[in-house]
Amino acid sequence: MHINQTDDLMVADTFHTYTLLAQQLNAINLAQGIPEPIMEKEINEALLTSLNIGWQYTNSHGLESLCTALANEYDNEFTKDEVLVTSGCTESLYLGISASSKIYGNKIAFLEPFFPAYTGFAALLNLEVTYIPMLAKDNTMCPDWDSLERAIRGGTTTLLLNTPHNPSGWVMNAADAIYLRTLTDKYGLFILVDESYRYYTYDAEDANAAMRILYSNNDHILILSAASKLLSATGLRIGWMLGQKSILDTAYAIHLSTTYCHPGPLQQLVATILNNRSNNWFLEIKNHYQNKRDKLLNALNRVGFKSIVPAGGHFLLADYSNIKNDIDSNKFASYCAKEYKVMPLPTSVFYRKGTTAHQMRFSFSVTMDTIDNAISNITNSQ
Repeated sequence: MHINQTDDLMVADTFHTYTLLAQQLNAINLAQGIPEPIMEKEINEALLTSLNIGWQYTNSHGLESLCTALANEYDNEFTKDEVLVTSGCTESLYLGISASSKIYGNKIAFLEPFFPAYTGFAALLNLEVTYIPMLAKDNTMCPDWDSLERAIRGGTTTLLLNTPHNPSGWVMNAADAIYLRTLTDKYGLFILVDESYRYYTYDAEDANAAMRILYSNNDHILILSAASKLLSATGLRIGWMLGQKSILDTAYAIHLSTTYCHPGPLQQLVATILNNRSNNWFLEIKNHYQNKRDKLLNALNRVGFKSIVPAGGHFLLADYSNIKNDIDSNKFASYCAKEYKVMPLPTSVFYRKGTTAHQMRFSFSVTMDTIDNAISNITNSQ
């Protein structure tokens, strides 16, 4: 399926639209994934020690200290020369998809539901997209790997894999990673991994161990991520790519014509935090997020939603069919804002046009007080 409509380039603006609507309707905004600034103290302290680098041009590949820290973060499976620093994961995605299409061809697969920016990139690059459905299983969702293998046999050469997955919260496990390695070995499948929510995994098995299975000694992979969600600072637009030098060089050539380089002090603060974290780094934050997830999920289920239990990320999907099954997700989002004084995000933006999914995406990245207030609104509306 080719994507070329202007609407596909504008779909990411939906987040801003529903944030504004929440303000207009005086509803608690759980539509946009703006996390509580839980690491602001660490960020500000690291920035103060990084300012001596100055604000002039930096190496366009990235500050050496950050490239080294990121290589270490991935068990030194990649050298510092196999790291490229970008303007957030948004640029990493654009560069990765662009580079892979130049080398592997224009046929790419996305998991569906998908992050809306993916279709925008596909439209910009005139790619042919195959959508791999996420299947409901108990209270979770998981990819239909058989559908992916059929797509590969049909000519698909690249998979854009998002784990932890936005919006479903699915997290790749070891069995998934082993299966994907067989596809790279058997068909030469190239995998772009968007792991923006890398450290936000909950009751799943060790997600980083599964990732190691996927990237260890694998020349058919690019890993894409950023500091934005990692450090709960969405305006900190420092991202990165790690992968084999041949494809990274192609991405770098495009990067030189887009953002070129990034502020040295911001790169250094990320390197400082990565280098100085404790062994229990993020454990407290993960537990805090899991508690927020569980409280919101249980409250939604009590009033009639049927929620997917997210194993990672900042969001949960909730089916509203038992509450009101005769309207689409856009109208139900407004219904929630008016009736519950809570604004979720309609899931129409995560599916192809014409797909009916009676689901809402709720963010639990906000503060616990906000979650408690949202729960109070929801339960008191009954």
